[in-house]
Amino acid sequence: MSFMLNRMFAYFTLAAYLFVGTVALRFAMPVMKDVSISGDYLALFSETSFKSNDTVDVAAPEMHFADIKFPVVKKEVVVAVVKPVAKKPVVVVVQKPAELKVEKVAKNELPFYEPVKLHPVVMNQPLQTNLVALYKDLETSMVAKSAAPVSDEVSTIQSSDAEPTFFEYDEEEKVAAQKPASIPEIPTKDEVVNNVDKTQNVDNVSEEVSVDDLVAFDYSQVNADIKSQAMPMVSTVTTQKSETPVQGNKAPATSSTKAKPAPKQEEIASSEKNALLVPKTLASRLTIQAVGTDFVTTQSEVGFEVRFQDDLSEAIQDYGHGEVTIQNKLASARMNRSVTLLKRGFTPTNTDLIVEEGDAAVSVPVIEESKFNKLLAPYESRGPIGSVLIELDDSTEDVTLDVPYSAVMTLDGEMNETKESDFRYQLFVGVKAGNALLSYKDARGNVTSKIIHIHERELTFDANFFETVKNEEVKLFEEDLLGQEKTPLIISSEQVKQFATDKTAKKLNDHTYKMDFDKTLLGARRYLELGHQDEPVFVGMKENTNVEVPSENFMRYILSRFEGAKLGNRCLVQVNLSKKALKVDVAAESVGMSLVTYTQILDNDGKFYDSLGDKSRKIIVVGENQGAEEYGQDGKINLKVTYQDGTVEFLGSYCSPNTYLVEQL
Repeated sequence: MSFMLNRMFAYFTLAAYLFVGTVALRFAMPVMKDVSISGDYLALFSETSFKSNDTVDVAAPEMHFADIKFPVVKKEVVVAVVKPVAKKPVVVVVQKPAELKVEKVAKNELPFYEPVKLHPVVMNQPLQTNLVALYKDLETSMVAKSAAPVSDEVSTIQSSDAEPTFFEYDEEEKVAAQKPASIPEIPTKDEVVNNVDKTQNVDNVSEEVSVDDLVAFDYSQVNADIKSQAMPMVSTVTTQKSETPVQGNKAPATSSTKAKPAPKQEEIASSEKNALLVPKTLASRLTIQAVGTDFVTTQSEVGFEVRFQDDLSEAIQDYGHGEVTIQNKLASARMNRSVTLLKRGFTPTNTDLIVEEGDAAVSVPVIEESKFNKLLAPYESRGPIGSVLIELDDSTEDVTLDVPYSAVMTLDGEMNETKESDFRYQLFVGVKAGNALLSYKDARGNVTSKIIHIHERELTFDANFFETVKNEEVKLFEEDLLGQEKTPLIISSEQVKQFATDKTAKKLNDHTYKMDFDKTLLGARRYLELGHQDEPVFVGMKENTNVEVPSENFMRYILSRFEGAKLGNRCLVQVNLSKKALKVDVAAESVGMSLVTYTQILDNDGKFYDSLGDKSRKIIVVGENQGAEEYGQDGKINLKVTYQDGTVEFLGSYCSPNTYLVEQL
């Protein structure tokens, strides 16, 4: 053990000496560059001698390439030796042809040596022969090759290489003068007319035009100057139809004291009768303007945009003119269309435009965004809220909403805030978003209601313009699953009443009812509530009062298409088409855009399809709200139906949970 320790200490001591010596040598001789290390001290521990091999310089390897040899094939050429050969003589043997022996035959004999035997020919056709199968297929290419090329050449004497022939005529030096033919004179007499009707104004008599029996045109205003015609204008903010346009240079109609000839009356009556056969075109042209306000100043705005709530892909922009124009061919005389007006720096405004035949103009108000947000700020903790602006007329005494709201502002005709009693507008602030029943009450106590949709943090604008509808006859028909024809729906008059009222119908016969709607909103649809089933069925109509109501079996069949026999929290809108449709666009309005719609097309064969066809008769729209329960579960469904004849119809329907609504077009 001690020996091992001594040996280890010896190694350590030797290593220390070497290290210290190396350091001392480094500092003692810093200039020395060559350092040689001797290995003699290693002999102390081992007798083995260390030898270093001689260094060999490494040279670059030499590269040698093998010689490439190409094999050469040697061919031996053998030259044949041709020996001359003597030609052999050719011997040609000419033979004399055999002589033909011609025997002479009598005039009526044949040159036969055997008797002629005649056998009868029997035509036996047991089977029909397919002659077409016997023909071989012809190759078109072979026929084309064999066909000779046809060249279009002129083969007459008037070809290009023929010289033209000129004819010479003798001309006279002078042309004889000719006098015009004499015209016989007709004697005339002065005639005095004393029986002229003094009451007739020749300049103001309306022009009568007689054309064929199919189409009648009126050219009485053909010379009227377009620039002189006055465009109808409206008040500052209104959705009422403008007055009838005043056409310039229009002469007043005057009556004639003389009776027209009987044949002329029959011709005009025939033209008017046949004119009814021509499809009626209801052309509509609506001009929209924007009016901005901050409740202090009001001015017209430019650079706004109008978007349609039934077709989200359609929009119209104003490029500095201050107005936009919408033109359509309507399927009915008057209807409503939901739009949204957008202007930078102002709050969006939602409204229902009255679209009708003819020219009209409308101005839509927009409120400055900062002012609008300041009004809503104190009430935003109550949930999704918006505002409703109502334009009043002289006959309206009061306006109410059936949903909670926070405050009411009154505005004058210039949309400035006022405390006077003769205000023109009412602004409901902090209204709960969703569907609401808006009611107008006049001085007589009559109430007219409609459903509107309030958007979150947006303005809803409505103008109360009315029309009177009295003694309207409504015919109800029931549609069953297997019924090809509609059957009359026979129910009591107490089961037919107006929507949101207690007014019942008056029964005229088994399925005809008379309704007295009295005052209704201009362009709005009229709704009935039918109570003949377990759950009420709501029916909407406008011009077509022949309403098709589905039976309970029919309703269950439609609901089964959408997974369930009950609606639950869903709504269903059944649209009955009156003619062939080409396209339908569906869009929904709801709080937070939470209303999801599904659309199916029901054809005459009882099957559902995803697109319209020639046999499509019903459009089924199912709405399901997927938003939070504390928010409004209802919404609004807008449709745009384009028919095959080029006309269009707009429809604004409503969606409430567990509601079946029938819209008759």
